[in-house]
Amino acid sequence: VVNWTLNSLLNSKAIHKTAFTYKNKTYYLDADIIRQNDELVQAYNAAGVRVTVILLLPKDAGSAGTKAMQFGGYSYTLFSSVKTSSKEGCQTFEAIMTYLAKRYGTQQNLVCGWILGNEVNSNCIWNYGGNKSLDAYMANYARSYRICYNAVKSVNKNAKVYISLDNRWNLDADGSGKRYFTSKAVADKFCEKIKAYGKINFQIAWHAYPQGMS
Repeated sequence: VVNWTLNSLLNSKAIHKTAFTYKNKTYYLDADIIRQNDELVQAYNAAGVRVTVILLLPKDAGSAGTKAMQFGGYSYTLFSSVKTSSKEGCQTFEAIMTYLAKRYGTQQNLVCGWILGNEVNSNCIWNYGGNKSLDAYMANYARSYRICYNAVKSVNKNAKVYISLDNRWNLDADGSGKRYFTSKAVADKFCEKIKAYGKINFQIAWHAYPQGMS
């Protein structure tokens, strides 16, 4: 399991760039990061190891490439949910996922699993989505998940796409209903939103921490 950050991949300011066009718009990837990722995936593949990628979007105000996909947030927000409430945000994420799915969908350069985000029920820190209600927050996440799922499955029907949840199955950490959600509530709402636009088989990447994490 490896972490890939979207702001390091989509980088028009990179020293060495790779250009690709999606729906008549040109995007620029960091060619050095792509090469490093290729080498890592191929080395694992050669050793008979299955690779799963966690796709993360760090809070990065300086990232021109991922600006349309980022929510704002508190100073301590670590990761943003992928913002799909705008046409530009959707198209940018569609573009990068289409590129990644094709590049890492071959026998020699194969990613078998994609985990979208980190601890999605933690809307406050680990997958910030704009301090919204659970319904609005999960409507956005379900759109981004479907974009990721469709891109991946169009290339490799055997690959799996995951939602990430933490160990707080029935605990809202601060009781506000907007900063944190229970994993159960998120899973239920996610299933509802996904089924509304056609049922797909999703997977769960579960962070099964013990009670008393220290």
